[in-house]
Amino acid sequence: MQDVFSSAATFLPIALLAFFLIILRRSIWETALWGLIGAFAVGMLAFAGVPGKMAIAAVQGACHSAPILLVIFLTLLLYNAAENMGLFARLIEWLHRQTEDPVLQALLIGWLFVHLLQGASGFGIPVLLCAPILVKCGVSPARAVFIAQLGQCWGSTFGTFALGWEGLLTQMTLQTEEIAALAISVSHLFAPICVVTGWIIAFLIGGWCGMKQTFLLVLAIGLIQSIVQDACIAFLSVNPANFIAASAGLLTFFLCLRVRGETNATDEKKREGNHRALCTDIKTIGFTALVYAVRRTVLAGLPITLLLAMAAVMVMTGQTQAAASAIATLAGRSYPLFAAYVGMLGSFLTASNLSSNILFGAFQEQAAEVLGLSAIPLLALQTTGGAIGTILSPSNILLGTSAVDIVGQEGRILRRTFLTAVLFAFGIGLFAIAYFDGSGLFLCI
Repeated sequence: MQDVFSSAATFLPIALLAFFLIILRRSIWETALWGLIGAFAVGMLAFAGVPGKMAIAAVQGACHSAPILLVIFLTLLLYNAAENMGLFARLIEWLHRQTEDPVLQALLIGWLFVHLLQGASGFGIPVLLCAPILVKCGVSPARAVFIAQLGQCWGSTFGTFALGWEGLLTQMTLQTEEIAALAISVSHLFAPICVVTGWIIAFLIGGWCGMKQTFLLVLAIGLIQSIVQDACIAFLSVNPANFIAASAGLLTFFLCLRVRGETNATDEKKREGNHRALCTDIKTIGFTALVYAVRRTVLAGLPITLLLAMAAVMVMTGQTQAAASAIATLAGRSYPLFAAYVGMLGSFLTASNLSSNILFGAFQEQAAEVLGLSAIPLLALQTTGGAIGTILSPSNILLGTSAVDIVGQEGRILRRTFLTAVLFAFGIGLFAIAYFDGSGLFLCI
């Protein structure tokens, strides 16, 4: 009876997150605080946790946020400085002039440029910037938000200089060789996501004809991006891998346009800038960017720190182990087919693949132990599912609807993204089983 009570109690912190976010619609930092309180309560009442030891674990978990917050700060600093200098406005104007084909415009802006922005920034910035551009290209506002949401999926783990990946690292106990194998495996699982999202975007704009017209182009660019990302992870570093791969995809697209004769002549007069004014305002730009980065880092960093503390308390008291054991026992050997849905749930609740990995990374590793599997497949499915789940995030959708001035239509967009995400997660589960069976890591289904 005690075991049943303990197993049921382990889901209280997650239930609190869902209740405060979805029902009460509280802020993410307040929700994370209640989740931490719930983890402490369950630890003491159901797992005989010592408050002092749990507090130490919480502090240790919170300390893992330091390198993550540094990446967030530097990313936001560079983004805002570039925005204030007008670099994004010029780049967007230039991108808009590259082709008049609506399908190619959607792929360029909603797929490849979103990839580039996700690789460098994240935090909803790709949706915020690209959805309005798509509207200017003639795409309906709701569809523009949907396309931008789809486009950012591929970079949700290794994008933002691998911030989602860094979050996953804080929750697992793999050896160096296993971590390297996991990174490559995750990159391989993202390959079909990269290609299929491109095909979906082409279909949304041009129907079957548009998809057929760009089928090989999307396939080639998607494979090039995936191969470049694999190479960077294997021989360079995980952190810039997605950004470099996105840059390679964008370059390939422009080369293909040039070969096909699609590019339009650029207006040289529009390139002229007032360099004197730029030099005069450089201090103002730097100060504004600094204030922006500090403010946004605090807003993003507080819930991340609280979630890390919550995850550490759950691991230390045995809550994660109990929850993993209960779900793995209930699902049995078929659990790997549904592992991506756990990551998807985390992103839906927290609006971030990073936070999803922090919440459920240790859970997936414990589930693998209960099932007698290598942790690599389940951890790979965790972060892949988390990336898919970002298209369901209500806050990300709200960001997009605000950018294109259709606030109030979030439910309509969520209905579209929900079916897409569910099918994606199931498809990735099937793909992962086939992929890992070949390496001998999945021998359960």
